[in-house]
Amino acid sequence: MTAVRALAPWVVVVFAFVVVVQASARTPSTAPGLEVLTTLPTLGEFTLSPDGRQAAFGVAGHYFGFPATPRLGERGNLHVVSLEDGRIRQVTSGPETKTDPVFSPSGRFLAYLSDGHLWVADLHDGRAWRTTTGGSEPRSPSWSPDGTEIAFIASRGGQTDVWAADFRGERHGLRRLTSDTIAESDVQWGPDGRHLLLTARAADDHYFAQGIYLVSLADATSRRLTPKDPVDNFSPRWSPDGRSIAFISDRSGFARVWTMTPDGGALRELDTGEGETSAAYWQVEPRWSPDGRRILVSVNREARFDLVEIDVTSGRSTTIGSKNGRHDAVGWASDGQPVFGHQNGWSLPNLFHGRPGPSARRLTHADHVGLTPDFAAEVRRVRFDTSDALSIPGMLLRPREPSQRRLPAIVVLHPNSYGQFYDYWSPFLHHLAQSGFVVLLVDQRGSAGYGRAFRDLAVGQWGTGTVKDVIAAARFLGTDELADGACLGVMGLSFGAYNTLMALVESPATFRAGISLMGVADRRPPFASRNTVFHLGASPAERPDLYDRVSPITRVNRLEAPLLVVHADQDRNVPVQQSYHLVDELERQQKAFEFVVYRNEAHGLADPANVLDSYRRILGFFKRHLEACPAVR
Repeated sequence: MTAVRALAPWVVVVFAFVVVVQASARTPSTAPGLEVLTTLPTLGEFTLSPDGRQAAFGVAGHYFGFPATPRLGERGNLHVVSLEDGRIRQVTSGPETKTDPVFSPSGRFLAYLSDGHLWVADLHDGRAWRTTTGGSEPRSPSWSPDGTEIAFIASRGGQTDVWAADFRGERHGLRRLTSDTIAESDVQWGPDGRHLLLTARAADDHYFAQGIYLVSLADATSRRLTPKDPVDNFSPRWSPDGRSIAFISDRSGFARVWTMTPDGGALRELDTGEGETSAAYWQVEPRWSPDGRRILVSVNREARFDLVEIDVTSGRSTTIGSKNGRHDAVGWASDGQPVFGHQNGWSLPNLFHGRPGPSARRLTHADHVGLTPDFAAEVRRVRFDTSDALSIPGMLLRPREPSQRRLPAIVVLHPNSYGQFYDYWSPFLHHLAQSGFVVLLVDQRGSAGYGRAFRDLAVGQWGTGTVKDVIAAARFLGTDELADGACLGVMGLSFGAYNTLMALVESPATFRAGISLMGVADRRPPFASRNTVFHLGASPAERPDLYDRVSPITRVNRLEAPLLVVHADQDRNVPVQQSYHLVDELERQQKAFEFVVYRNEAHGLADPANVLDSYRRILGFFKRHLEACPAVR
């Protein structure tokens, strides 16, 4: 980690491998500290064996919403739990994190990804071996029905395609299954062994559009099954008999479960009620029952994920799990009962067997370290209006302990324009609120979970309309009886950091402190991408003035609030050069800032030591600059 600290109008530079900012927190005495919260193994990636008798799981996580699998050493290994007797056993070893577990058809073997390769573990004798030996890091493993091969996506020879390796290792057999120009994802080998399903995007597709493709293995040809239109289609899943395909599409304006025949015919929307069967940071999938009569799926309803069972014949659905938090549809046990994951703001993810409720049997027991609902902040769903008459959703987090004074408040912005804040395990945001801040999590225009029309409101509005949403959030906090609207901070990661920077230079008197986590400071070439052009509505050549206007780095002179800039040196989503250039300009303009770069990290921190350090820095920064705010009494 490299830390740079600047105190305007002078600059002090410090280089260190470990720098920790200690910050006391006014959390309840029974609540665990940040040290505990950042090292708890968070279970995830639950997957069922084909016979529904066992489930595999590893660890998963996120950093301010962005997926980041924590590096926990031996605690990052895969485990298998028996749904019959509840016995749990570790099935892999070693310090490298393992992800994407997939059972073989017989249930004896488990394929997974680790250290940039595809691996297989024998669940009978405990052996494990590396299956791939070359090419780029594989993804989306899928077993052939006879259990002899594993399909995966990888780049070899400069082209990304679907490949199949002999499960014993590619030296025993390797073949290319596709050879085309579409960008493939989510491979699903068909029950007949002769076809694959893919989600893919062609070069000329609408930016938000993906299609479902059928690949014939006889001649390695792919054919698009869903219409060629600006509609998003994803998560295709074969019915057990191979006669039907369930998938998710926003064809009707909201992401819902659809079915079709393998030739792309008989398109049919299934009723899942209000909400969307989609998520911004993980994949929602329709799960067929073994008899093909029911589908289990998670439905996003105002940031809460309900568990829904669909009767395929009638097309009607029943909500079977609607407790606060996030239900993840995992599949169906051998006894015909659903298997699902559940988590919320104060409870870690766990796996359950049975219909949600008191009778559901908990299969895993993540360490709750004595957590109770009082650990989490008070949460309210809110909406507020913008200056251009839009209604923006969000979540308001407030300390549970009564306060005799109005508290400083923080606007928090999520990663990705098409992102969303959820009611799930996010301990730091609750810790932040419990430390004496009112925290507003904002789903600005363009966010996921509210339908295609709301998503498309961001098109042509990056750095303009999206910033209006941030300013409106600040005004809304001024109406809260507990928040001090004159003592506000703002922060975000990635696109949220970009919106943070834009708000700080667009309305400099609104905020007293800001934090940019791995954010874009310059939209101009060479940083402009297809994504930028799409969301600005013009190319740099067509509107150079617009690109100047929506690049915060061009208006650093307007900045008044002190700024904390955080980045990672291996970030491929937002190059670290963005922050280096911003810091150069901050220094040139003699602005107050602090700067830290974490080494060997990507777009979202994975090392618990770095996560802890960043959380302490964030908390300490806001405490220094907001608790001393003159408006706070």
